[in-house]
Amino acid sequence: MKTFLARSSKLLLPALGAALLFASCGDDKSSGQTIVQPDQQSHIVVAILEDAGLCDWNRYGQIALVTSEDREYVCDGEKWDFVYYEPDWSSEGGESSQSGEGGEDNSSSSSSSSADAPIELCGAVPYETATHFCDIRDSSVYEMVRIGSQTWMKENLNFDYKIDGVSYGSHCYNNEPDSCAKYGRLYTWGTAMDSATTGCGELRTCDISGLAQGVCPNGWHLPDTAEWNALLAAVAENPDTAGTALKTVTGWYDGDEYYSPGTNSSGFSALPGGYAVYVGQYENEGNGTHFHAGDDAIFWASTENGTTRAWAVTLEYNDADARLSAQYHGKNTNHSVRCLKN
Repeated sequence: MKTFLARSSKLLLPALGAALLFASCGDDKSSGQTIVQPDQQSHIVVAILEDAGLCDWNRYGQIALVTSEDREYVCDGEKWDFVYYEPDWSSEGGESSQSGEGGEDNSSSSSSSSADAPIELCGAVPYETATHFCDIRDSSVYEMVRIGSQTWMKENLNFDYKIDGVSYGSHCYNNEPDSCAKYGRLYTWGTAMDSATTGCGELRTCDISGLAQGVCPNGWHLPDTAEWNALLAAVAENPDTAGTALKTVTGWYDGDEYYSPGTNSSGFSALPGGYAVYVGQYENEGNGTHFHAGDDAIFWASTENGTTRAWAVTLEYNDADARLSAQYHGKNTNHSVRCLKN
């Protein structure tokens, strides 16, 4: 069965994905998503969309083929949204994908292309919607990967978070742009949680309810500890080997007898972006010191641990495991961000 997503006809920016439609055994109109069974929906064929008539709940899930555009639209109960297709994620762990960075075999994940997925533009950059998505804030294209029941970014976020037009609370490793291109940016926890909007940050707690979008693009969010644990359980039966399944095959320090190489069997493609510590009361103050690029990868969770610490997942070059802990992760420390699809 094909799975498809409806894209709002009022918002034609690439990959905004305002309304999502997934194959399902039933309808759930209260979730904010239009859930339909594509093989069971009635279709109409019209020359222009206006000929399809009014979309209301009586026509919920009906699909209209507009011949002048050669495009399908689906009624979400309020408006006609246009449709594009994603690959079938129905097999356990997703479909087998092509080798990625370091020549890894992503056999338990899926980022493979689909013949049904169109090429769209992110700014001026073409991308395939089956395997990538567009962050319309800065026209950056990110690869995504299906692991178990979750869809993750396959690379670290590289969005320059700003408050009143000024960069705030994130840095390139050693302040080198090439490091941002390779590893993504490093963020304080408050910045990762969109401190300007949520009030989350150093020396204060915040009320987190539901998904925490934080610094992530629309339709994505900063994973909490339960979601990180679900990932670790999906990639390895033994948590002591989860880090090996997450790390890329190359790119990690290999000059030590304790070096523990990755297999990237998950397709997560974790690279060792290191971390940074800025000495100051708040996220944008003080002088930063950067540590362990090539050795460590540390990813924020949205779950905090009091006013000064938050949870994070740590992968190290000389360990096979992936540790989820709040013990050493001060909120003003700069870590990497991986976003999880809503």
